[in-house]
Amino acid sequence: MKKNYYMVAILAVILVIAACQKEDDISPHNIKNEPLADNAIKLGKKLENPYTVENMQKAYDNLKKDNKLKSSFQIQTTDLYVRFLPKDSTELNTLEADSLFLFDYPLDYEIEQVEYLGEELELKPKEENWYYTSVPVNYEFPDIQYEILANLFLPPEDDQESETKAISLWHDLEDEALKITGNYEVPEPDEISDSHVKRSHKHRPQGYVRVMDTYKDKYVGVEKVRVRTRRWFKYGRDYTDSNGYYSVNRRYRRSVHYCVFFKNQIGFKIRARAMSIWKAKHHVGKHNRRGYDINIGTGSRAWRFATLNNAVAKYWSLCDRFGIQKPHSNLRLVAKNASKGNSATPMLKHVWGAYGFRPKSGIASLFYKFGFIGVSYLANTFFRLCLPDIVVTSHSDKGTDKVYLTAFHELAHASHFKKVGSRYWIKYINYIITYGKKSNPYGSGTGKNAGYCGVGEMWANFCSEYFYRYNYKKSKSPEWKPDKDFYDPGFLMDAVNEIPDLSIQEVSYCLTGSVTSIPKLRDRLKIYTSDDAKIDKLYNK
Repeated sequence: MKKNYYMVAILAVILVIAACQKEDDISPHNIKNEPLADNAIKLGKKLENPYTVENMQKAYDNLKKDNKLKSSFQIQTTDLYVRFLPKDSTELNTLEADSLFLFDYPLDYEIEQVEYLGEELELKPKEENWYYTSVPVNYEFPDIQYEILANLFLPPEDDQESETKAISLWHDLEDEALKITGNYEVPEPDEISDSHVKRSHKHRPQGYVRVMDTYKDKYVGVEKVRVRTRRWFKYGRDYTDSNGYYSVNRRYRRSVHYCVFFKNQIGFKIRARAMSIWKAKHHVGKHNRRGYDINIGTGSRAWRFATLNNAVAKYWSLCDRFGIQKPHSNLRLVAKNASKGNSATPMLKHVWGAYGFRPKSGIASLFYKFGFIGVSYLANTFFRLCLPDIVVTSHSDKGTDKVYLTAFHELAHASHFKKVGSRYWIKYINYIITYGKKSNPYGSGTGKNAGYCGVGEMWANFCSEYFYRYNYKKSKSPEWKPDKDFYDPGFLMDAVNEIPDLSIQEVSYCLTGSVTSIPKLRDRLKIYTSDDAKIDKLYNK
């Protein structure tokens, strides 16, 4: 009961910490946007699996009978078609650490279509999620529930530009297995000659992942996200570069399914909801084996994932530019489907279990009142939660630049957390839980530990505004309020702008664990400038 109470307290923070708010450019008017999508997979009929040992043996026997095989070999199990039932995010991470290609739908079904099934699909409290994949026959299974669905014979892979006799043999065997199971498709031709389709060479899918930037009014590359391809039990993947370009690590003879996963190469992951253990993804269907350009418009659910991803990547580069402490690279971020409302940086993944929360107010009733999720549901899923670090309002109605501004604010909090640690952060958010209100999450600045909040909010408002002005070449953002609440972030902006020997990097140096009030921050700033009088004058202002 005590653990459940603390858990409610932690998650309530999501509600009550508010934030301040290599190719030519492509015109948005010349590109067909991706459809509305998460995209939920809608399965069609179950297919007969051509890669089972039994069906591969039949294909082998048929080719032998017709004298189409020039050599003999044994059909035996090389891989296993399996599914896993991880009970929580820890077990799911264990599977991912094994570099498995995990799918949340069975691989031997026809994919009828990719369709939008509604935004806030929540798991039922007792519903479990199977994840499907194939593993080598000698794979050492971890202590996670699993089931073997079929023994497979997967012909050896080749990475040849041109076809050899050995490769041709495997292609013949595979084609025959596809035919006898009713799954054969004519390979995409490379040439047409004398009305005969020549055998197709394999190609490595490549292309661009782009998202509409509403501020620039053009599509821009989605940086360092993972693109995954699949055809039956043949998988490929690659991370996009800074321009959104990818080239997966496998070749195919036929069209493949494409999916974008918002797991960034930096290490952070973006999720659709706070209660999800799976990173956000964007299914884009079956397309040419040579590659496919994925253009995410404002009507796509994936817009908020891609835009938040780019905002985080930009923050990382600005930290390098100005010498600011970067946050933990393994952040969990939630792209909240809203253009207004609260964002938050509770850093739950990092503070949970370190220290207890002991707020004065009745957290369970507050949690229920805000309607974030039912308390009974919380109890049922307590041990399965994947706790978020940051929640950002990210709907396309907000616009790209304002999503960036909000993300910069929350990430500035995460940089602060990296410097001061869990004990400091717990006092900070306990103040907000205890004294904050829905209309004013930061209170009046007079409660216990108000100084922690004052320092944190002053820094995050200042840093996000500074980065926004630099990134967008603006004199100020539309959200800038230098005298906001009791912590007046304009003090730091004036100090950096009016004192020549004081920089944003030196302001960040002041964010130590001992700086627990705004007066202490003021005094710390004097270490980095010779103009103490100017600091006092701006502070008194």
